[in-house]
Amino acid sequence: MSNYELQTRLNRASLSSANAQQDLATILLALRATAAQDWIIKEVGDLIAHRFDKDVGAISSNVQSLVLAFNFFKGLFDRTLSPAEIAAGLAHLVDRLEPICEAALGMPHAKAKSRIAHIGRKVSGHNGIVVLFKYPLNSTDEGLVRSLFSVDYGGELFNENELYGQFLSACRARDLDTRICESSSHLKRMLTLYVISLFHGLTIKAGDISCGLMGGHETPPGQTRSIAVFAHYIWDGIPCYLPVFRTYTSPEGNCDSTLMYLEGNLDFWEAFPLEISPHGILQLLEP
Repeated sequence: MSNYELQTRLNRASLSSANAQQDLATILLALRATAAQDWIIKEVGDLIAHRFDKDVGAISSNVQSLVLAFNFFKGLFDRTLSPAEIAAGLAHLVDRLEPICEAALGMPHAKAKSRIAHIGRKVSGHNGIVVLFKYPLNSTDEGLVRSLFSVDYGGELFNENELYGQFLSACRARDLDTRICESSSHLKRMLTLYVISLFHGLTIKAGDISCGLMGGHETPPGQTRSIAVFAHYIWDGIPCYLPVFRTYTSPEGNCDSTLMYLEGNLDFWEAFPLEISPHGILQLLEP
């Protein structure tokens, strides 16, 4: 794919996307093969910063880090990473979580960084998304690795209140009743469905791989519905699913670990019968 084609896709995403999430997903996936190029990262940062009036430098740095995280996950799916690259990817995920390390991983950043460096020296390979180690991990280290794979690495780019505003504007523009949004719990659920609907059905191309963005939900025992967006594509005849964006609705604020350790088919997922189009009607998923 030439720079001209990439720039054309970027411009199209800038003009046609309904919100920053769709911008980011379109760009990251459509340009994944060359996303490490500085000019692409700058364009993505400028786009998001302009959309939400944020600091361009900070956003660009965040996007660059996010690209590395997504490429690490894709490398695991494709089984193309060496043990050293897996160890480096785990270390990058810990560094990315530094501001929220205590909450996300249950330990200070310095301790998590030290533990993951120790764990990284044990990496021997991987089988799909599952990282393999030379020696069994103790329960603390295994929990740390699982926690790393259960964090939403894209959602922190966006402010929830700004999404509320976008959602309410979309409802009012279609003369929809917004009284349901007076309840914060209902608004949270509606917002989740709104974000999913903006993703669902989007078709893009990563190199010569066709990707379809899909929304789905999974209900672990004792929890309410957890919702995510993932890219589905075929690699050497094998269905692959790459996490793109997640909005949690479970009381604990997390999804079952099987969402990230994809050892089998996603037969517990269901596609959302939901759509918001320029000329369509907001159709809600019944509880």
